[in-house]
Amino acid sequence: MDCKILTREELHALVWSKPIQRLSGELGVSDVGLAKICKRHNIPTPGRGYWRKKETGVQTKVIPLRLAPRDSTNRIVFSPGRQVVAKIHDQRPTKTLVSVTVAVGSPVSHPIAHRTEDLLNRGKRDERGILHARRCDCSHLLVSKSTLPRAILVLDAVLRGIEQNGGEVEWHRDGGVRVNVEDRMMTFTVEEVVRKHGHQKTEAEIKKNTADWMLARWDYELTGRLKLQIHRGESEGTRHTWSDGKQQRSENCLTQFVSGFWAVAKALRNAEAKRQRWQREWQEKQRKAEEQRRRHEREKRRGDLLLRAAEERRQATQLREFIIAAARAAALLDQETEMRVVRLLAWAKEYANAIDPLNDLTALLDDFERE
Repeated sequence: MDCKILTREELHALVWSKPIQRLSGELGVSDVGLAKICKRHNIPTPGRGYWRKKETGVQTKVIPLRLAPRDSTNRIVFSPGRQVVAKIHDQRPTKTLVSVTVAVGSPVSHPIAHRTEDLLNRGKRDERGILHARRCDCSHLLVSKSTLPRAILVLDAVLRGIEQNGGEVEWHRDGGVRVNVEDRMMTFTVEEVVRKHGHQKTEAEIKKNTADWMLARWDYELTGRLKLQIHRGESEGTRHTWSDGKQQRSENCLTQFVSGFWAVAKALRNAEAKRQRWQREWQEKQRKAEEQRRRHEREKRRGDLLLRAAEERRQATQLREFIIAAARAAALLDQETEMRVVRLLAWAKEYANAIDPLNDLTALLDDFERE
């Protein structure tokens, strides 16, 4: 698609003739991008519900074109070709991973999986029946005693798969297992799905007539189903959960699950780049605002300086006129009084010269040019 050049008047007429979503496609930009362009050039756009009102025959009003901003031009160039190239470049192929499978019938080989199994076998159960290690964080594996053997095999396969494909796995005593993929840190969990129901009194509780406030609020049901989850942070738009279904087993999704770490790493990079770009834009906006504030203060200071100089010049001129008039009047007085007037006028002349800014233009210029 070729570049399109529109004037502000032409673009204003177009945005009020058809919805922005449709117009943006014709111009080769996104609807958000077109809205930003209109805002930058001070072109009003229809508000929410405008086109619906127009379809139903309700009288609508077109907002007239406003004055152009100082830094705006009357020629708006749309270059869709460059945007399409950037979008295609962002869709580059992802990393091809080695297949990840559970080693059925083989002993657990990864040291973290082996250590996790040992800790949970000697651990304690919470109110849901989920095992927890006594002196170490095993939050990467949250399952019951009956599901532990299967979950350990899944965990072992995941850990081996991450390392075989170039990732790194570390176990922090107080922070659980962390995965490093392309310099992006993530965590994950393999957990058993637990259903929660409102508590139903047991026969023993009914027989003892236990008060309601002393009873547990919930009953928990261990399903034996596994759920694998990557804790993604800012990686919106990427899949992060895989779980057992009616026909699907988590063991059959391990390659997809491990590849999810690379997808999340890419999303985290994109989010970081977006955040850095926003920060740069914000800093640039702050810089321009600070520059404008300083410019405004400088102009105000210069204006005040010149107004003050003009007022001092006016006072000096009036004082000199007074000196001339007083000298004429003194000529009609006696000699002693005339001498007193002469001394007064001599001081007045020196004072007029002192306050007159034209007698020291260099100082005035230095003060004016000072930043």
